[in-house]
Amino acid sequence: MALIEAGRGVLAARSSHPSQSLADLYDPDYMPADLRAAHRELDKVADLAFGAERWLKDDDDARLKILFDSYARMTGERD
Repeated sequence: MALIEAGRGVLAARSSHPSQSLADLYDPDYMPADLRAAHRELDKVADLAFGAERWLKDDDDARLKILFDSYARMTGERD
């Protein structure tokens, strides 16, 4: 449930900037603070939900590994 709520937070932050395209919203130099914060919260919840022992902060490589390992576990595609 926390993951769904965090995702809704991202959607709510996006909707508070209706005149901006996704390209504008996700420009790393100009991303709105509320959207950045919502994504940070989503990352925290997702990291733990998918098996990380702690929030991975800005370690996208570690986050991808956790997500792909979780996918492999759930689909039975693990070696």
